[in-house]
Amino acid sequence: MPSARVNGVTLAYETRGDGPPLLFIHGGYGGPSSTHWPGPRLEWLMPAEDFTTILYDRRCAGDSEYVDRPFTLDDLARDAVALLDHLQLDDALVVGSSAGGMIALQLALTCPDRVRALALVNSGAAIMHPNPSRIATPHSPFVRDRLATVQERIATLELAEREGARIAVASRWDEWRSPPPPAAADRYPDQRVALIETLATLPDDEIVRLAEGALRNMRALLHVDLTARLPELRMPVLVVHGDHDTVVPFEYGLILADAIPQARFVAFPGVGHGMLTLPEVQQVVLDWAREPQNAG
Repeated sequence: MPSARVNGVTLAYETRGDGPPLLFIHGGYGGPSSTHWPGPRLEWLMPAEDFTTILYDRRCAGDSEYVDRPFTLDDLARDAVALLDHLQLDDALVVGSSAGGMIALQLALTCPDRVRALALVNSGAAIMHPNPSRIATPHSPFVRDRLATVQERIATLELAEREGARIAVASRWDEWRSPPPPAAADRYPDQRVALIETLATLPDDEIVRLAEGALRNMRALLHVDLTARLPELRMPVLVVHGDHDTVVPFEYGLILADAIPQARFVAFPGVGHGMLTLPEVQQVVLDWAREPQNAG
């Protein structure tokens, strides 16, 4: 992948296809599994040859730079703007998945002139908040699990602050050496095996360095709740969510759809997280993207 020095960080990116620009902001928090995943990415996330599709690795993820300083959600959004500047693009249709959806939201709220249309896939406005607004009580089982996960992340981040990254990473060592399979693992089982083998042989210092980058990404989203600002969005917005999402629960997508005045909501019954690997989900997003008011 080529790289660009933008907003004080070196980002790896890839472009494919020819047509209106479509910027894809990936999910996850980066770290060892993102950097050492040996399989393809762009093909199974947004296979759209009639767009100039731009996929980039966020800071502290994939092949991009792992910075050794804290950063904010706004910094992550400014990275995307700077990459558009580097590519000499005035605006783009922006697709954000999971944690990337919060970056896409921040981008659309702070630089609305750079986002011609916005698609939010299995995402939310407060996915790293311990008490997100407008989540109904009593909580559903998936929401309870999500909030418990956020509390676990908070504990790890607090441990890192008190005793350093090495101690915090070591407290959850299996998470970094044997992470849960990525969304594409079922389609690329050999690459999944290769990833685990690679992570098993990396020096501890390298695992800590990469894991610390993931912790920085988590911290950038921690306690952020953009729900109150969602009515400010004026561009076309598509919200897509599966009702069996155990990572970012369905309720988070419902809040997006309800709070964004012009949002179009598409629900997928029985579908979980990482849904952009599914051809039927890709088709919904691309059909929407190709509508004249979105593609430009």
